Amino acid sequence: MRLLRFRKDPTVEKLRWVMLAAILADMGFTLSGQPAAFWGHPGSAIRGDGLGINDPTNHFFDFFLGYGWPDYLACGAVYAAAAFLLVSVLPRRAALVLLFTVILGHVYGGINWLAIRWHAGMLGSSIYGLGLGFPLALVVGRTALAGSGLNRRLAWIAAATLLVDFGVTLLGQPGSYWSHPETAYEGNVVSRFFLMHGWEAFAAYAMVYASGIFLVIVALPRFAGVAVACFLLIGSFAGASNWLFFVWRLGMPAVLAYAGLVSVVLVVLAFEPERRQRVQAGVA
Repeated sequence: MRLLRFRKDPTVEKLRWVMLAAILADMGFTLSGQPAAFWGHPGSAIRGDGLGINDPTNHFFDFFLGYGWPDYLACGAVYAAAAFLLVSVLPRRAALVLLFTVILGHVYGGINWLAIRWHAGMLGSSIYGLGLGFPLALVVGRTALAGSGLNRRLAWIAAATLLVDFGVTLLGQPGSYWSHPETAYEGNVVSRFFLMHGWEAFAAYAMVYASGIFLVIVALPRFAGVAVACFLLIGSFAGASNWLFFVWRLGMPAVLAYAGLVSVVLVVLAFEPERRQRVQAGVA
């Protein structure tokens, strides 16, 4: 019975509601993005990447849609409840890693629907990133100690995630790019502009951009800095994940593995120092 005892941690208690919001938003996008034929013929269901649920490319968990929307909702409810229960009883560090992994995974699922099904592109992704970045900032900012250095720690992580996105972008360029930069492959207009001027120009742009982001987050008040860091982290994560998912066709397992890596870094480098500071200050 001890295992079922909910652990008292202000960050975990609040973040699990953000996780539920991410899960439900992704499920809502999934159902609303279905073609008209789906409601009478569930086998015609599509996934967030625009392919049919039985397509072997990037196969993932939306196969439940093939049994109809009631079964999909029932499975989703069981999954959401299990995730909520699990993060509530796990040790703090494991719970936070799982929370951020699930949040990032479902945010990416929602971004796919916006970009592929409704052609919202980067604007839709940005709006969705703000939509979940804001509550993340509320939770993280309000549970942090004043003067704890959280902004600086998150600034390093946000800048590093941004550089990973830029690095993956360079790795994903076609072989012709290195001798003919005009063949650059990139959806972001600004990034493509610098790519077309050579990898050196793109690398310089990446370093200046990441450095600027770091300085902005550190200089901002705590809540604003955390909000910017969360927004950029979500965007950079989605950018790198697009290469894993759509270009290299590694599927959702690769995206979730990257989400797990980002989550471990967040917990170890940002939240564990915060916890130690709270213990030393005698704050629950």
